[in-house]
Amino acid sequence: MFSRSLARNDTARGKRRGLITALDIGSSKIACLIGDSDSKGLRVVGAALQESRGVRHGAVVDLDLAEQAIRETVADAEAQADARIKHVLISVNCGRPTNLSSTASAPINGSLVDDQHLRTAIREASSKLMLEGHTTIQRAVISYELDDVRNVSMPVGMYGERLEVTASALALRTPPLANLVLAVERVGLSVSGALFASTASALAVLTEDEMQLGTIVLDMGSGTTSIAVLRKGRLVHADWVPLGSDIVTTDVASVLGTSLSTAERVKCLFGEAMPTPGDIEYINMPKLSDNGAHDALVPRALLTQIIQARLEEMFGLVQKRLKTSGFEMMTGTEIVLTGGACQQSKISELAAQVFKTRVRIARSRSLVGWTNSDCGPEYAAAIGLLLASANWPPEMLVIHRPGEAEAPYQKSSKAALFNNLLGFRKSRK
Repeated sequence: MFSRSLARNDTARGKRRGLITALDIGSSKIACLIGDSDSKGLRVVGAALQESRGVRHGAVVDLDLAEQAIRETVADAEAQADARIKHVLISVNCGRPTNLSSTASAPINGSLVDDQHLRTAIREASSKLMLEGHTTIQRAVISYELDDVRNVSMPVGMYGERLEVTASALALRTPPLANLVLAVERVGLSVSGALFASTASALAVLTEDEMQLGTIVLDMGSGTTSIAVLRKGRLVHADWVPLGSDIVTTDVASVLGTSLSTAERVKCLFGEAMPTPGDIEYINMPKLSDNGAHDALVPRALLTQIIQARLEEMFGLVQKRLKTSGFEMMTGTEIVLTGGACQQSKISELAAQVFKTRVRIARSRSLVGWTNSDCGPEYAAAIGLLLASANWPPEMLVIHRPGEAEAPYQKSSKAALFNNLLGFRKSRK
């Protein structure tokens, strides 16, 4: 069963106090950040990054190995922070997401909208965010409508006849999510909530203008690429494709006839996502044969051709998923690449060519106690988790399965609860 323990929330804006922990569990690496949140803000006091084991395409395939890798990563972060942690917020990149939305209304009868009206409408809208066989995460209010006036920022204290609330959430298939939570709980930790990986990364790497104007974040991991579409300051769509950098490495190893470890090294050191005109360089690398390994010269252009073909397939699949979901590229929409796989040379140029729009490589925001050199793309999701854990109320993050009782909305977190992603961004200024 999922743990329902929630960190305490002691301020009117939903900011938490004390130690908070983010755990980003990927197919190739596990990142753990421990932060200390107080009246002066958030600072990182512990960090660890280790190779992941027992996880493939974001899902647990070997529970014992996954538990061991999580335990070692958390222990390293705890040692650096000189503290023991109990609760963690996790990233999720499994159980293909389904985007849910619901609307509920509350009669006002010409009086002033108060907290009770708001809580009633939000609770009813939230209760509809369910899908059989799935678990919902990252629930949030999308909009308010007061009578015929849409996009009311905060209806409390305004007159009206009827209040309408629209809420959203992501639904993930329960078994893979439950196994991920189980691996964490076997370490002795309680999972306080979850965010989809690309959503967490978006919080860490996007500016307020990018969230307003329209941005697509691609979190490129080793086993999956998760997608977050943001417009008008909020998440409007999330998806994923089951392809990541591992399949590029496998292609390199297969075509060039070498080991996976050699293929990964060569890909990182000499590989590019697009060819360099007139490149006649050769790479000396060990190749496997019936007589054992022997060195051979391989054209660098061939290596680039292999990498480019697979990355074009990945970007093409993302493009197809966006089109199928009705989120095709708009004029002015920017794509931001993050995750460890986006560090491939010339990958932004290739993505710009495929998507025919502006593309940039993400740079995570720096935190106190966390230098700029530490904030690589591989830490983006963990940083976003830490920011969400510090600033969002627990109700938005809690994992919720059909049949479980609703987590109570805490009155002290009212202002933060009703903020969308843009509201969260503003509250941190």
